[in-house]
Amino acid sequence: MRVRLKHALTIIAVDRGYDSWVALKTAVESASPTAGATLPPDPGTHLYVPHLAFLLNRWFATNGEARMSLDAEGGYLLPQGEHVFITDTEGIREFGLDPHDPDWERIGYDWIRPADADAHSRLLAKWRAAIAAVESGAG
Repeated sequence: MRVRLKHALTIIAVDRGYDSWVALKTAVESASPTAGATLPPDPGTHLYVPHLAFLLNRWFATNGEARMSLDAEGGYLLPQGEHVFITDTEGIREFGLDPHDPDWERIGYDWIRPADADAHSRLLAKWRAAIAAVESGAG
């Protein structure tokens, strides 16, 4: 069997927790910072920051493992490069977000495969605003 580029891209997307390359590409493009913003690299795939080290986050190599843990134990499933982690309400507060925001429930507490794209976009906008407030000295 000859492996084509589209097959390889699909494998990459599925490994990242998406149904297709188009879904992954759309998520990455929608998560890209606006011009001139000083956000951490790719907020769509890197949310962990070193000052969260004091928390007992649960780390996983795959989204599937993390999703099972999320379903069993709760929390907030977030990406960090090639890995994923689940944090608690304090971790979400450290990001400058409200852990009780109804949009978390709307996305299924899963930043990687959000159940509601609009809710995910709103959370991302709030996260960017929180970072901008810190950077400007208002946070």
